[in-house]
Amino acid sequence: MKKITLFVFFISLVLFVSAQKKASDSQMAMQYYRNKEYAKAAIYFEKIFNKGKSKVYFTYYLRCLIEMDEHKKAEKIIKKQLRKKPVDISYYVDLGYVYKTLGEIEKAKKNFELAIEKMQPQRNAVNKLANAFYGKRELEYAEKTYLKGRKILNGSYLFNLELANVYTSQHQNQKMIDEFLSYLYQKQSGLKTVENRLQYYIRGNDGEDLRNKLRISLLKKIQEHPGQVVYNELLVWLFIQEKNFRSAFSQLRALDRRERHFESQILNLGKLARTNNDFDISEKAFRYLVEKGAENIFYYSGRSELLNTLYLKVTAGLVKTDAEISNVEQQFINVIAELGRNKKTVVLIKQLAHLQAFYLNKAEAAIQLLESALKLRLSREMQAECRIKLADIMLLTGDVWEASLLYAQVEKSNKNNPNGHQAKFKKAQLAYYIGNFAWAKAQLDVLKASTSKLISNNAFELSLKIEDNMAMDSTETALKIFARAELLIHQNKQSRALQAFDSISTLFPTNSLLDDILYKKAQIMRKQGKEDKAIEYLKKIIDTYGYDLLGDDALFTMAEIYEINKHDEDKAMQLYKNVLIEYPSSIYMVEARKRFRRLRGD
Repeated sequence: MKKITLFVFFISLVLFVSAQKKASDSQMAMQYYRNKEYAKAAIYFEKIFNKGKSKVYFTYYLRCLIEMDEHKKAEKIIKKQLRKKPVDISYYVDLGYVYKTLGEIEKAKKNFELAIEKMQPQRNAVNKLANAFYGKRELEYAEKTYLKGRKILNGSYLFNLELANVYTSQHQNQKMIDEFLSYLYQKQSGLKTVENRLQYYIRGNDGEDLRNKLRISLLKKIQEHPGQVVYNELLVWLFIQEKNFRSAFSQLRALDRRERHFESQILNLGKLARTNNDFDISEKAFRYLVEKGAENIFYYSGRSELLNTLYLKVTAGLVKTDAEISNVEQQFINVIAELGRNKKTVVLIKQLAHLQAFYLNKAEAAIQLLESALKLRLSREMQAECRIKLADIMLLTGDVWEASLLYAQVEKSNKNNPNGHQAKFKKAQLAYYIGNFAWAKAQLDVLKASTSKLISNNAFELSLKIEDNMAMDSTETALKIFARAELLIHQNKQSRALQAFDSISTLFPTNSLLDDILYKKAQIMRKQGKEDKAIEYLKKIIDTYGYDLLGDDALFTMAEIYEINKHDEDKAMQLYKNVLIEYPSSIYMVEARKRFRRLRGD
């Protein structure tokens, strides 16, 4: 028994040592090859190939010989391999490659064509030979290989994806598209495969040409084969890549009316359009689902998402008249009445309260709504959010004490989480509003270390504003007026806030708050739907105070106005790019880069 154990151990040791040596040889070979020490690399590659007969190492050995200008030796060893393995026709490709490097084009062509001629009618054989050509960048012969393979296999396998790859490398977009569409005709379940491949190609240098040809080809295929829904689905995907959400929705709506199972795609399109600030198409998509009736399984999702879109349109300043906002309010009331006041509708309740308080002068109704929501069995997180919103509305009505109490309650019960940090910030902000600057700054300095980047940045900015202006003005008069004006903005008393800002500009013409005043005025103008006036104020900040703290804020806000309110994507994209270039350490870097890439089509 001991002898058998020793024998097994010995054999294992030998195999292990052999494997280690082989690994070491291959590593040395690759190291020499990468360093362009081809003579040394060739010794190792030849040794490894002779032992294991791996074609991979033979290929590297061949490359080394060619780099060393030893073409005759290369020719000799290839012919030797052909005598040993005449069935491996990829050696004809190697031989043709050697002749081509020598400039003997006719000999190269003869061997390439001989390889194709000898190819067996087997799928693996076709792929192996085509890959051999592809590896030598002989794309024309790779194409011929696949086309002949399609013929000798009698159409049992068409090599569509393989040919599409070859045509991509040749920049033959139309041929590539034709192969993809032929593939989908045979295999509709391959849609995701085609989309994934096209996703990469349409981002290339000739992406615009590819998109145009793909659109035309798809429209032709839809006319020729109206029953092949996969072509419509690919067209929808193309429209989405182009951010043409209107056309994507039109296609999906037509498909759903015909096939009746595209509701989930329409729901997702609505969310995607909203993410890209196309609120109109987002609204149409969700409203379509709602109009299909309650028997539709996406009815309730559609209603909730529709209200969310309408809410965002109001807060973005895209719904401007009281009548329009009241119409949105009524839609919220109807849905909440239908679905009931419960934990599933509490987000809608919170949004409705915000609309009533801050846009419709119905603070008392909003307070009652939130107080009723707080009586429900809510998660701690949602309870905190409702209390913060209630405190915001209390501050709107002028009840500073109750607002401060609510913020403190949330902070105490949500220590070291985002809601607790937000409540602490709002409590410090409230102290700032009423002129208790020293206490507010102490709280803000603690929040600078918050794990929430938004809270941390807001705390830093407000703390710095207090510190700078307290140092410059021992009476704190200008800062007190400014803080009071900010409270007036929160309370929707914009005209009084503007008067307060103007008084600072008049009384303190050199005060450091002048750029802050311009920024606040721009925010008021934007909320009132006066985008051009807002841009005027923002441009003045950039031109006069671009070096200061609000330079990047002004530039980013201007880009946002052009994107969301004015729908000028080219201008918005340029401004987001300017943020990246001019303010590389800005807190808006990540968001500006994301929006720039989205508008560019990445």
